[in-house]
Amino acid sequence: MQKYPRVLLLGALPPPIGGISLHVKRMIFDDRNEEVVALLDIRQRKIVTKGGEYSSLFEVFQFLSKCEIVHIHISSALKVLVCLIARLLGKKVIYTHHNEQQLGWVRTGLTIIFCSTTIFVNEKSLRFYSNGRLYKRKKMVRIPAYIAGSGYEDIPASLKRGIHGYRQVLVSNCYRKNLLNGEEVYGFDLILEAYQYLAKTMDHECTAVLVLLDPSNEYRSDLIEFFAGHQSDSWKVIYVGGKDVSYTALLTYATVSIRATRTDGDSLSVRESLSKGVSCVASDAVKRPNGVIQFASGDYRSLAGALKEAILKGPSMSESLGADYFEDIMGIYNST
Repeated sequence: MQKYPRVLLLGALPPPIGGISLHVKRMIFDDRNEEVVALLDIRQRKIVTKGGEYSSLFEVFQFLSKCEIVHIHISSALKVLVCLIARLLGKKVIYTHHNEQQLGWVRTGLTIIFCSTTIFVNEKSLRFYSNGRLYKRKKMVRIPAYIAGSGYEDIPASLKRGIHGYRQVLVSNCYRKNLLNGEEVYGFDLILEAYQYLAKTMDHECTAVLVLLDPSNEYRSDLIEFFAGHQSDSWKVIYVGGKDVSYTALLTYATVSIRATRTDGDSLSVRESLSKGVSCVASDAVKRPNGVIQFASGDYRSLAGALKEAILKGPSMSESLGADYFEDIMGIYNST
């Protein structure tokens, strides 16, 4: 007899690898998920559980009708419609707001009003809505999105060869090329400027390689000019585009991770770095966990200074290492 989960997530699995899709994947396949949580993957149009997949419309309807809670992890306007339908079906609805860029948007406000509980992944978003008159009676909590990964992953052999022999391995990643007020959200432009500056000022102190992961492959054309004029043997740049190379696996080989975003939610890559004891440099676009070396968002010179500090200082331990929020989310399910 089919056992139906109590909670149905609405979102998408990788590929491509992004913070939200990775969060959803880990919710489903975590060892602590005792068939409580399943996923309606809107990209692949199927139900995904820990034990299997179901793709017929009848099976999708069965899972939707049997669950008690619908947990929304999408940012499109579809979330409002899903929220309304789920409430009409008598379901409790939880919405996780991952995207800081949508603060104040109508579709976000409507979703918060219609759902039972809203989870915010950072303090800034929670403060924004908790101060609004329309949301005074709504249940809102802050729970960071980080859930620890399980199982062993590794990087391709070709990438291992590319980084071999360098004293410093700096790494950064993105989901795709997004713009905010005409500027890159993920700050690859800042990283390259800061790295080029360090290559001139620290070349005599150490060798370094910078690895940029871009599963969308959308930065490739932008980097052609850079590679043509700014590569050196002692301070090299490796661009990995169009492949879903695991950033978690790459961190195993890294000395410094970089999060140069001009806006952010709760970055999994930042917490992943801390959990592995890797020095982490991140913008001050949002509040960061203890142990992160911060720089002024949008300022490549400030980033260069933070990177130099991380390189010279080495990894620093903090109380935030290993923090995991799976049980916090399960607590919301149990209290909803």
